[in-house]
Amino acid sequence: ASGVGSADLFCWHRSRLSPGSVPGAVMLSGTEGRTGALPATPPDPTPIPAVPPPGARLQPPIEPGDLGSLGTYRVLQVIGRGGMGIVFLAVDTQLRRKVALKTMLPKYATSRAARERFLKEARAAAAVTHDNVVIIYQVGESGGIPFIAMEYLKGQSLENYLHENPAPSLPHLLRIVREMAAGLAASHELGVIHRDVKPENVWLEAPSGRVKLLDFGLARAPTEDGAASGT
Repeated sequence: ASGVGSADLFCWHRSRLSPGSVPGAVMLSGTEGRTGALPATPPDPTPIPAVPPPGARLQPPIEPGDLGSLGTYRVLQVIGRGGMGIVFLAVDTQLRRKVALKTMLPKYATSRAARERFLKEARAAAAVTHDNVVIIYQVGESGGIPFIAMEYLKGQSLENYLHENPAPSLPHLLRIVREMAAGLAASHELGVIHRDVKPENVWLEAPSGRVKLLDFGLARAPTEDGAASGT
């Protein structure tokens, strides 16, 4: 795609679209007036039962029935897990809106290097303002636990969609690549290289089907002298 450094898209294509790597090609749901049409509204991710997850350190609940709290956020339920952190559905009590609250597990938060890497994701993504990149609302730390408050997106990951729809059409393939390229181009203009583009980090937002790039945890960001740095 014009204007995009080829490394991100090429690596994503080779690792995720080669024959046998995933069932079928790639899909991006569409809406009227855009290439392709959304066959059905993607369901919200199935929430993990609302019980405090093992290893998570939360503060006392603000409202009855909540899992707990973190700073000014009401923590409602777990919506995702990773190797080093947990993503909660939460409510910002100051702005009264739902957010996806990504927190680091306490056993990793004791490491300064791990905390810096975790927060680097937020700084890298927050620097990019584009329709196809997830919005970062706040980066902070509460009770020794770093967190990132992001926009809460309905829909599902491209990875989940491919498991359910193994034969997407060519228009869907072209649209997903175009919107991924647009988001990557915006980040590359700021010297930020994602370096972890894969279906699980590509979100299909409901009901529009718009692509959102997630998880800049391996991003390479520019230093003060303009050189790129990262893990």
